[in-house]
Amino acid sequence: MMPFSSWVNDFLKKMEFLQNWIDNGIPTTFWISAFYFTHSFLTGILQNYARKNNIAIDELVFEFTVMSDIKEYDLTKRPEEGAYIYGFYIEGARWNNEIRLLDESLPKVLLPEIPHVWFRPTKKDENKKEVDYSCPVYRTSRRSGELLTTGQSTNFLINMGLPFDHDKYNSEHWTKRGTAIICSLNE
Repeated sequence: MMPFSSWVNDFLKKMEFLQNWIDNGIPTTFWISAFYFTHSFLTGILQNYARKNNIAIDELVFEFTVMSDIKEYDLTKRPEEGAYIYGFYIEGARWNNEIRLLDESLPKVLLPEIPHVWFRPTKKDENKKEVDYSCPVYRTSRRSGELLTTGQSTNFLINMGLPFDHDKYNSEHWTKRGTAIICSLNE
């Protein structure tokens, strides 16, 4: 979907990210768009946690923490559980760093970037963030894709739970706005 010159620049950035991984070991933060098969990366995060804690991977889900105040987190070290991931853009809303909640879009800002997100594996029965907006995450802005032989979409990745002000909005508000997270821009 990108113009060729943008695709080449994006490709070079991906190669730089992967070469840095090869040269310097596992990164402390991961650029989501660097992965060709993002599903396997996310499954790998769950699998590492499952093996470490001797839990069946089917019992795990992600809990998401948007790292609004980056000073609270040490991005020079990997988290003990999960991964810090960046490279997300949101459509139909914005992440408000001041109140640390999903909020209305600002005028003329179509795809604002979201800060790093901590993908933290947790057991399904311990996941306490069920009241969040279940925001779909797509690789591209097309929001469509074909099913792979694995049963997964080529474009849809996951639903990310994002907190919002329940006094002002409900989940349907964000759904009607078409709020979704995009990993790769068309530029």
